[in-house]
Amino acid sequence: MSRKLGSEIRNDSIGWAGIHGSSHARLNGMLWFLVAILGSAAYGLDYFVDKVFVSKYVKDPWTYYLWWGIYWFEACALLVIMYPAASAFNFWASLAGGVQAIAATLYLRAILREEVSRVAPFLYLSPLFSLVFSLLFLDESIATTALLGILILVAGAFLMGSREPWKLSLSAGAKLAILNAVMIGFYSVALKLSTNVRGRLDVMFWTWLTYGIVVFVVAHRHLPTLVTEFRHMPRRVKAVLAGMVFVLVAASASLIYAYSLADPPLVAAVSASSPLFVFLFTLAAGTLAPRLLKEDVGARNMVSKLVGAMMIVLGVFLIS
Repeated sequence: MSRKLGSEIRNDSIGWAGIHGSSHARLNGMLWFLVAILGSAAYGLDYFVDKVFVSKYVKDPWTYYLWWGIYWFEACALLVIMYPAASAFNFWASLAGGVQAIAATLYLRAILREEVSRVAPFLYLSPLFSLVFSLLFLDESIATTALLGILILVAGAFLMGSREPWKLSLSAGAKLAILNAVMIGFYSVALKLSTNVRGRLDVMFWTWLTYGIVVFVVAHRHLPTLVTEFRHMPRRVKAVLAGMVFVLVAASASLIYAYSLADPPLVAAVSASSPLFVFLFTLAAGTLAPRLLKEDVGARNMVSKLVGAMMIVLGVFLIS
């Protein structure tokens, strides 16, 4: 009787351990997705804040570009203060930061040639190029369901990122935006390689530092304009700019962590869902604080954005 009871207890223990182990594995398998969604939402908040506050006072796109460089220098300083050991050199992380900064330069040149609504949608093609570079450099394979989710999500982000998607054309600005997407695709793979070599904190430090250095090398001539615009900003806008450092750090750190856990095309696709969060923040602001944001998107464009939002949700579901 005692042997039988002991056997049952052991079997129950093994059963509970198996259930606990499988649930723990599922949680770890979903961790990259949850962190990537957090990063995408944080970037969506940054884009929304820029749209509402910063764009009214920062008129020169190159000045805006410099602000990003300042953000990342501040982020490096915060990281060194909190984790002094996070400074071991990482070649792939430095390459990723440099590529990301050059990609941002291409985007600026694109919007200087044409309206943002005509070039921004092409930025969301980056997960497709991330998939190509992953096959070339990482020899990774993606499940058919996840691949379908990537394609649907990219199409949804393309719809949501454009004001009139039916009027888009492959113009000079669009070509620059596509080249930006190619470089961001490579950036995602470089981040994955960097996390395979060093710890995540080292990756963050060298990615942010190299980004900031490249920004100031490219746009240092616009520093006087930045200083002038900053002097004329209201205090509340200056406070918002200071606070956005923490939002951007959370966004970038979340995605770097996600890249260390999952295949680059999957993380890149989830991060491309940021237009959905911008849309949600815009709707919330228009409902709760109509004076803060007045935007008439039009019935036809609203339908396009809603369809894009549903495609993003479906794509995210398939990827997860």
